[in-house]
Amino acid sequence: MADVDIKYATPEAIEQVLQGKTPAGSGWKDGVDGTELNNAYSACAGPIMPSPNGRLPG
Repeated sequence: MADVDIKYATPEAIEQVLQGKTPAGSGWKDGVDGTELNNAYSACAGPIMPSPNGRLPG
């Protein structure tokens, strides 16, 4: 997920987060599409499907 943040967030926003601060503005680079960002984060998590028996794997 850090790769997504590095790709889409401004360097200033990343620095502010590392300092424990909330980034000013959105923190995303100009032109970042919300759908594109959501898809990138979803790709990190992989598919989310309910378990047929209601239990988590492992």
